[in-house]
Amino acid sequence: LLLKINKPISINELIQLIKCKEEKLLEILNVLVFQDILISFEFRQVSYVSLNMPYFGTIKARSNQYLNQFLKSFNYQHYKRKIASMEQVEKELEQILILNEYD
Repeated sequence: LLLKINKPISINELIQLIKCKEEKLLEILNVLVFQDILISFEFRQVSYVSLNMPYFGTIKARSNQYLNQFLKSFNYQHYKRKIASMEQVEKELEQILILNEYD
């Protein structure tokens, strides 16, 4: 199951989408706080979870425990600021490219 979400979504909406009865996966989803960015999930098996984060890369966890540990130690506010600054840089670069086209 490859689930791509291109709009902001709440954890409850995500759980409804996946309709996964596996409690361990729900436990992971409850830890997630990436509600205003999201991100693509890939569930191959319950034991394998892949979390793709813009400007950060893909986190692959063999077990829910490892993913939970990562998410608990993850500095979400810092990540959000980093994304905002990266997007600002991209916008500025686009403006420069557009200006150069009309020179």
